[in-house]
Amino acid sequence: MNYIQLINNFWDEVPHTQGYKSQYGILYFAIVNCVNRNSWRPTRIDYDRLMNSAGISKPLFLEGRKWLSESKLIKFQEGKNAYTMAVYEVNILTATSTATSTATDTATIPSTLPNSKHINYINNKQVNEGDAPTPKPKQNTLPQPAQGDIVDYMIEYSTINKKPFTKSFLETESAKMFNYYESNGWIVGKSPMKNWKAAARNWLINSQNSNKFAATSSAAERPTQTNRTIYT
Repeated sequence: MNYIQLINNFWDEVPHTQGYKSQYGILYFAIVNCVNRNSWRPTRIDYDRLMNSAGISKPLFLEGRKWLSESKLIKFQEGKNAYTMAVYEVNILTATSTATSTATDTATIPSTLPNSKHINYINNKQVNEGDAPTPKPKQNTLPQPAQGDIVDYMIEYSTINKKPFTKSFLETESAKMFNYYESNGWIVGKSPMKNWKAAARNWLINSQNSNKFAATSSAAERPTQTNRTIYT
């Protein structure tokens, strides 16, 4: 049974049933819409939502729901108190009669109501996974360095700690680091970067461990702190 067949069988059979009112049909399709959005699983629905969707009063809502249940078009289980929503299921309609198994597009729904913790809510805080908003990625709002800041700091760090890095190597690595973090929003793992200087030191350590650095071939090529900003 699929949604279209359910609708066609309803209009073929139900309006000719004794006691049927047009408002009952509107209420039925309001319930079907909610249950369909929840993949035809038992669904908690706020009665205000159903009354507003059907445009009916509460007495007519209760009357129509009772008629739909007695006609085996739906199943419902009242909440334990006035603050708990009722759970609804939609029964399969055949071409000649109503049946007690539940309607589905692609799979069979259990005939018994599951524990409420497994039931998705309509008009409540708990929603179907497919309707849940996609979490926004974290953004780094902390001030971030320019590429020149990174190369200055790398030269200072290498000079103070007597690292055998050439000036050209440090300029290249600072550019790689800047481009890498600039492209991902300065995110480390899943969190915003908090200390870019620590990240620069780790970048050089990883480069050194990977043998990607070049030893200084002459004293003239060694980076110095002349005309460089000293970072603390």
